[in-house]
This record gives sequence, structure tokens and C-alpha cells, in this order.
Amino acid sequence: MFIARVIGRLLRRLLILGIKVPLQHPISTLIIVALLGIIFLMGGSPATARGNAAPSAVTSSGSSIGPRPAAPEQWLQGYKEFDANIVWASMSDLMKQDMQNQGETVASLQKKLDDAKAAGNTIVSSDYVARYVAEDGHTIYFYVVILRDGVSGQTAHVPFTFITDVDGKLLRVE
Repeated sequence: MFIARVIGRLLRRLLILGIKVPLQHPISTLIIVALLGIIFLMGGSPATARGNAAPSAVTSSGSSIGPRPAAPEQWLQGYKEFDANIVWASMSDLMKQDMQNQGETVASLQKKLDDAKAAGNTIVSSDYVARYVAEDGHTIYFYVVILRDGVSGQTAHVPFTFITDVDGKLLRVE
């Protein structure tokens, strides 16, 4: 009950500020709205106006995020085709070593993929949503993958995060 009260108060204050500030500062509000409208009409966002977004690929929402990255696409293709060699080729040497330290090999991964195929589990589609380039050169790619359960036939939208090294190979998949 306490949390609900706190959230209620916060929402009320935000609503009051949303009404009060434009009334107290109409010129500033008008300028901000006009600038945001111009950016929107030019097909951008504040991120693209600052030059932080890469050109080329466009999401379903219309924002530019750059071309689809090779390693995550290769990893997803390997899972779509149930081919462990394709998945393994998308990984950096460090990721391969980590997997081997956990007892995972190309053969054991292929067994898991064969089991998933036999169960009828599939990747229906994948949507590349966003990317973030870290200061250390690693790039983080965000995807939403639609998976279909082979038994129930139900689909699920599952978020995936792919982290690549400076050479573009996968370091981690979450």
C-alpha cells in the first residue's frame, strides 16, 4: 500500500509539472516543441541529431541503427538451420574457450540443436532493435527474437543481447 501511495504521489507531481511548467514558461515550451517537431519531421530523433546513430538499417519504428551485424546474424542463422558449425563460427576465441571450459563443444551444441529440431522448436523471426558502442570498442546489439514452441505451437517474443569484441565476433549472448 505504501508503494502505491508513493507512486500515486509521483504521478500526480509529474502531471502537475506537465501542466504548470508550460503555463509558467510558454515561450520556452513553444520553442522546445517546435525544435522537437522539426527533428521529427526530418525523420530523426535527438540521438540522430547528435550523430550517435549509424546510417543504413531502419527498424520497424523507423529509427536508423546501422546495418545488421554479421556475428549475431550468423549466430541466429545457425540456430535457424540447426547447424552448430555456423553458430560456433560466429564466436570469438574467448567465447569458444569459455564454452569449452563449461564442457560445451561443437558436437554437444549440435546435439542440443538436433534435440530442438526434433522437438519442432524454431526461430520464427528476429528483429534487430538497437546497438550501443562501448568506449572499450565492444558493441552491444539488441534483438527481439520470436520463438515457436514445437509442442504447443505458441510463440514467444524473447529479447537477446549480443556482445561483440572489436573484431565483431561474439563475446557473449544473453
